[in-house]
Amino acid sequence: MVLLKDTGVLPIRRGGRVLVTGDGADSVAKQSGGWTLTWQGTGTHPEHFPHAQSIFAGIREVARYGGGDAELSRTGEYAIKPDVAIVVFGEDPYAEFQGDRADLLFDDAHGALATMRRLKSEGVPVVAVFLSGRPLWVNRHLNAADAFVAGWLPGSEGGGIADVLYGRRMLTGRLSFSWPAQAGGAPLNSGDTGYAPLFPFGFGLKPGRHAWKVLSERSGVDESPPVAVGPLFADGRATGGRLLQIDGANDSPQTVTGSGNNGSVAVRPVDRERQEDAREIVWSGRSRGTLLVANLRPQDLGPQSPTVTLTLRVDRAPTAPTSLEMRCGQGCVGKRDVTAALTRLAGRGWTTFSMPLSCLIGADLHKATAPFAMTTSGEMRLSISSISLQPSQGEPCS
Repeated sequence: MVLLKDTGVLPIRRGGRVLVTGDGADSVAKQSGGWTLTWQGTGTHPEHFPHAQSIFAGIREVARYGGGDAELSRTGEYAIKPDVAIVVFGEDPYAEFQGDRADLLFDDAHGALATMRRLKSEGVPVVAVFLSGRPLWVNRHLNAADAFVAGWLPGSEGGGIADVLYGRRMLTGRLSFSWPAQAGGAPLNSGDTGYAPLFPFGFGLKPGRHAWKVLSERSGVDESPPVAVGPLFADGRATGGRLLQIDGANDSPQTVTGSGNNGSVAVRPVDRERQEDAREIVWSGRSRGTLLVANLRPQDLGPQSPTVTLTLRVDRAPTAPTSLEMRCGQGCVGKRDVTAALTRLAGRGWTTFSMPLSCLIGADLHKATAPFAMTTSGEMRLSISSISLQPSQGEPCS
């Protein structure tokens, strides 16, 4: 672990009340990364790590031993104001080409920055623990935290993180990589001409009060919303900062990075042209279930009015009415029945299917929150290798 920032909140007082939040707080899979039980390190469950300890479990153990307590909150909300909040966040597991990226901008898909800023505005000191397999551009998160620790991928021993945060073990780590000041991903090696990292090779603080100058929050890369046409899903993952999710009848959407199963819909990686470049989706028929590709923020598709195109294989035709959908905010859903179309494609191998979004009855194209969704309450099995938005060519609504 490497301490990048501390304004005087570390080590944490052992007898205090601690709030622990963030998508990595109670996830051994996330703190372990790729090549952990599965290729991508995804699709696992807590029971697959019977002797491991999550970061939250380690913090709770150390806090209680010192006479304090730790509370886990998925949303960062609390009933009693804590003395300090520990926000554990970072990259979702990946391996090999699935982790390739065009820049070093951290994709905060789970909203850690908003949580940190809100806690700080409420007067709660924030300790950030960043889980990643590489240095990424996180200036905004560094500014929002009172202390910031690069935790890398610590594996199964969450108690080791807790020991360091509480001062039971000295925090002495040093960067084995230069930390970028910009997200563009230019070469950044010690000794190069123009070497100007945010934190140089070998940097690392010891706990205590250190001066902090607010960092620039301009990443240096294009962060504009996704373009209206182009891929939504390719190579087994959602693109452009979007999320692949499954949704049940009574559940909140669950983000899927590898495998996932909420009882209504199950997703797992399959191979089409190369390893795990597609996903098989199985609807169980137990209750209504949806597969969707969600935007991180609403997107205006009105001027283009594009067509959604899928490359798919219908392995089992739907046994109940099935709709192609576009979601557009609270209570706004555009729908089109595609039961007959999918039934015709069953057994024909890999093929394409297209539908203009303007055909989806009730859709507000000016505020698309999920430009693709497919819902059925019956049984169905599809394999999908790509989903994209293409300029409309006047395709019929059938």
